[in-house]
Amino acid sequence: MFNFPLCYQLKDHTSVKVSMVGNNAFDFDLVMPNGSQRSFRWRKDSPHAFVDGRGRIDKKLKETIKSFLKKLKEENCPF
Repeated sequence: MFNFPLCYQLKDHTSVKVSMVGNNAFDFDLVMPNGSQRSFRWRKDSPHAFVDGRGRIDKKLKETIKSFLKKLKEENCPF
């Protein structure tokens, strides 16, 4: 079972902190290796990929959500 906030690291050494903010809603705070920061809110019924301003899939957000869902699945988390 997870205790939130959940912290983990992506393959490119981006640090991710996930907080549960509501019924199946999560806040993601990312700190990139170069020190820049990014955050977004995601719901379980939202798509697993986001589109950037140019209409392309945002690979960083897609990888972040995929890693989070994998961690939930490994722990048989009910979220």
